[in-house]
Amino acid sequence: MRTDDNYLRWSETFEKWFSFSKGVATLWLLDGEATVEFNSLVHSGYAVYSRAVHSFEPLADTNDPDDAYRHRWFSSHDLFENRDSKRNQSRLYHLSRRTALKQKSPEAVVRAEKLLNSRATQLQVHRGSEDSPFRDRIRDLRTTWPTIPAVPSTKDTPAPATESEKKTTEPTAPIQRHTPVLPIRPRPTPPVRPRPAVEPKITKKSDAVPEKVEAREEGILATIREFCETIGLTPSDDQPADDLLLEVFDRVWKSERAVQNAERIIAEKDDEIVQLEADNQILQEAWDEAVAETGNLDLTIAESQRRIQHYSLQLQVLQAPQSAYEPPTVDLPKSMSKVLERLNRKKLQHVVFTGNAKKARDLDNRPNAEAIARVCWDFLITLDDYAKQCRDGHTSVEKYITESETLAHPSKFARSESKIVRTTDQYKQARSFKVPSEIDQSERIHMWAHYRLAQDGGKAPRLHYYDATQKNGKIYVGYIGEHLPSPMTT
Repeated sequence: MRTDDNYLRWSETFEKWFSFSKGVATLWLLDGEATVEFNSLVHSGYAVYSRAVHSFEPLADTNDPDDAYRHRWFSSHDLFENRDSKRNQSRLYHLSRRTALKQKSPEAVVRAEKLLNSRATQLQVHRGSEDSPFRDRIRDLRTTWPTIPAVPSTKDTPAPATESEKKTTEPTAPIQRHTPVLPIRPRPTPPVRPRPAVEPKITKKSDAVPEKVEAREEGILATIREFCETIGLTPSDDQPADDLLLEVFDRVWKSERAVQNAERIIAEKDDEIVQLEADNQILQEAWDEAVAETGNLDLTIAESQRRIQHYSLQLQVLQAPQSAYEPPTVDLPKSMSKVLERLNRKKLQHVVFTGNAKKARDLDNRPNAEAIARVCWDFLITLDDYAKQCRDGHTSVEKYITESETLAHPSKFARSESKIVRTTDQYKQARSFKVPSEIDQSERIHMWAHYRLAQDGGKAPRLHYYDATQKNGKIYVGYIGEHLPSPMTT
């Protein structure tokens, strides 16, 4: 703020404008005295100005003047007086949001994320029904088993009844005629033998067999219990063997399902890793390109500032009038539709657009459409100026941009495409554009040279052109639109 500003009014306005930045930025409103004190503590590159906003990224070293370029400031004209002030406020928000996303998450959040991911993976690995198919199958089989009657003991078997007793116990119901019945024959009575004085103890075979079966079952049961311990199953002491086997079947079945799920998840993770590695490679290349471009732009800005300072000193020495210090008035287009309109009206005599106008107009749907249109128009003016002066010794657009003072930035210019783009049919075909028959009989030609209109990753817009100044003094722009297919975009 300025010293004479109303703090309460500016505080309310400040809170209203930047309330959407809560959570991603910390904001301070400095009054006049605080502004002076702040500027006395930092390098001049970090100084703040009245009614302006200066952004500082985390870990900013305000004692290092070379680090100042990372921190942007927005003038009062940009934020409050400009018609697009809301857009500039949105830029502040996105600037703070991008910076926040680059920072490491708190340790508690990282630990919670690891625990949640681990739990989610465990649920995926062990998902399935609670019981295995074995339990249901055996339960169904048990319902079909016949009921076996109990066998009476031989000790309590009564003596065979006599013929008279049989007659009294026979049913009195009449026998049907069609059912044949054989007569009952009496069995002969065995002779009575005298018993010995001492009756020998006879071991019956039927008594020995159950002992062996019981011993074998106990051995099997002990083996099952031992196996249960190895797989982490703790059965009760009175649990039958068949129930133990069912528990073992359940555990083995669930383990097999878990292994299958784990193998499937690992295969999916491997595919994700391959895709992430590919994406990381693309992002790394884009990042390297952005870093190189930013570095070149910084050098260009620094050189321009030195030139401005030099020219200002020269004007002072020459005692030039005040009007000489005023910036030139330039009518820049604010959309690609305006750029195409100017090209159609032959505003540039040496530049001809032969491309798809719809693809160029689609760039107006982007948030930075105005910046794209201005960068495009500046480069088209540069091409037109080159075509006017190409007879003065300039043999290429690249040489003209790098050796002359132009509106184009050399870091955004590329005189050709990579080898893989120039040799792959898919990519070659995408870069073949219309030209007059006097340039090529097929009325199409590959336009490798291009100019970067923005840095938006894989969809960054490009302008492709063909230099025909040596033939007819014209430059043909065959394409303006989003990035054409390439190994980094397909």
